[in-house]
Amino acid sequence: MRISKHMAQCILLLLLLLLCPAPPHAAAAPLSLPRGLPEQPGMEGLQTVLRDLAGKRMEIIAIQRELVSRPAIGPEAGGRGEEDKANWLTGYLAEKGVPIVERLDSVDRVRSMESGAVRDVRPNVIAVHPGRYGLEKGRTLWIACHLHVAHPGPLELWNGSPWKLRVEGNTIYGRGVMDNYQSITAALLLLDSLKRNRLVPALNLGLVLHAQNSGFRHVLQARPDLFKADDLYLVPDYGNQHGTAVSLAEKGLVWLKLTVQGEARHASEGRGWFSALAAGSDLISRLPEIGRDVSGQDSLFADPAPACTATQASTEQGGLNTVASAYTLHLDCRFIPSHGAENPEQGVRDLAARMDREHGVTTDITVLTRYPGAMPTPPDSEIVHALRRAVRSQLPGKELAAHGSNTNTAASLLREKGLPVAAWAKIIPANRQMANEFAHIADHLDEARVFARILFDREINPRAAAAQP
Repeated sequence: MRISKHMAQCILLLLLLLLCPAPPHAAAAPLSLPRGLPEQPGMEGLQTVLRDLAGKRMEIIAIQRELVSRPAIGPEAGGRGEEDKANWLTGYLAEKGVPIVERLDSVDRVRSMESGAVRDVRPNVIAVHPGRYGLEKGRTLWIACHLHVAHPGPLELWNGSPWKLRVEGNTIYGRGVMDNYQSITAALLLLDSLKRNRLVPALNLGLVLHAQNSGFRHVLQARPDLFKADDLYLVPDYGNQHGTAVSLAEKGLVWLKLTVQGEARHASEGRGWFSALAAGSDLISRLPEIGRDVSGQDSLFADPAPACTATQASTEQGGLNTVASAYTLHLDCRFIPSHGAENPEQGVRDLAARMDREHGVTTDITVLTRYPGAMPTPPDSEIVHALRRAVRSQLPGKELAAHGSNTNTAASLLREKGLPVAAWAKIIPANRQMANEFAHIADHLDEARVFARILFDREINPRAAAAQP
């Protein structure tokens, strides 16, 4: 049988493939990225960071143990403040060799509810890893996290001390582990990885650790040169457990103090007199009526109506058989900024006037805080697009959904200045104030990797507008 020339060439090529060994590097070639995921800019640097973060479980636990062991309850809530924690973080950043570390402490005379002592210092820390063009000519990805934590509440509800980290498998427990230590830890891991691997990303990476919103406001006022109009801003203080929720707007708020004045009587006297306690309780029960007449829809907020919630109430001291003459209650009212603070505030005043008439009491109303809110971040902002790309790459099959938040975070201060900001994290919102607050190790890593993907995003022009020719 004669073999054609073409068939002979094919047989020869097959023999060569079988007999010649593959080059040594072929067997060790790295796996390619899954199809459908876009290549990330600075792929080598990004992949270095992603691989580096994979083995950071023990580092996460070590950082969280240090953070949890330093209670950071604000003086206004009866705590000693955030100074001890800020001192440790400043030392940690310096030890890790982060190129730029700066303290911008603010003076905030707040009297502790428990001790009565006045605390002046509210610490704020700034850390920066410079990118290709530096702070002056380059753009910065800013991540802003708060140092304070919620009061632990009744200690008997905790399985152990809230100030001692508890590790169970891949879940950690302690006050603050999720809010906001998870995001602080994720940012610290990223800064450390960039420094150890001598990576120079296209963007600068900036981290602001602030005491309450007042601390962040001080930072913005003290160093306006750091925060440029075309920087990218991320506040990891809102989200859901899937990492698919981003907040682009926050409600404004009004805090009101109501003092209801009635008659002091002995409880045995029965009816026929004017009870401040009864009037105040009736007012609280009717708070849901405020905003009922507000109709329409909002693209970000599921419920556009204002809402007022009673948060504290007290009477004058007296025996259990005495009805006090005065009853004091505090209200927290939230509203969409475009609707204005006047709506819920006037609603409370109208309701109080009706209670006065019905119960024969008088109510004095004091405005403790009035924050009008800020206009929303445009959904087509560059930070929103960059975050969406990062989430798609890190969490395949997940898509961001834009929301409005009822809470008030540092993001509102950036929106006040007209700076587009996204509030995003991979957290469980109901976990914020609860006893046995917990966080998952995997969520720390997902957040750090999302931060990294934004930092290395090739679609972002790394040069500041003022520095471009």
